[in-house]
Amino acid sequence: MYILGISCYYHDSAAVLIKDGIVVAAAEEERFSRKKHDSSFPKLAIDFCLRKAKINANDLSYVVFYEKPFLKFERLLETYLEYAPRGFFSFQKAITAWLREKLWIPESVRRICIYADNDANSEYDGQASAFILARRLKKEDKKGEMRDVEVFVPKVAGKDWADVCLYRLVQEKEAA
Repeated sequence: MYILGISCYYHDSAAVLIKDGIVVAAAEEERFSRKKHDSSFPKLAIDFCLRKAKINANDLSYVVFYEKPFLKFERLLETYLEYAPRGFFSFQKAITAWLREKLWIPESVRRICIYADNDANSEYDGQASAFILARRLKKEDKKGEMRDVEVFVPKVAGKDWADVCLYRLVQEKEAA
C-alpha cells in the first residue's frame, strides 16, 4: 500500500511516498523548481517520488495533506496584533492571501479524511473541532453535490493521525 503525503501553500512545499509504513522517497519542491522556500503545489516533488518508486498515481492508496489552517491563521492574527501598528502593510498582504485561498479547500476535492487528535484534556478540543470541520466540509457545493467526509479518532489518548493511519493499514492488510 502506497501513501503519498503532501505539504504545500505555506512555506516549503514537499512530498513523501510511504510503502507499507516505510519511507520510499521524499523531496522538497524547491530542489526541482529552484525557488527558495517554494510554497506552490509540489508537482515536481511528487513526480520524483513516483518515479523513484517506479509507480504512477493509480497505484496510490491514499493521498494525505496535513494542515491546520485555522490554527495558523489564529497565530498569524495574534502576531500581527502584538506588533500593531508596525507591519500593517505586511498584514494587509497576508490577510488578503488567507481570505482568498488559504482558508478554503477546493471544491474539486471530493473525499476528505480528518484524523482528529484524541486529546488527553477534559474538553476534547481536537475531537470537537474535527467534527465541526467535517460538518462544514460536508455541506453541498455549488453543484448540489456532497463531499464524502470521514473523521477518525484514535482510541487511546496521546495518539495522533499517523497512529490511526498505520492502524487502518494493518486492518486493511489483515482483511485482504
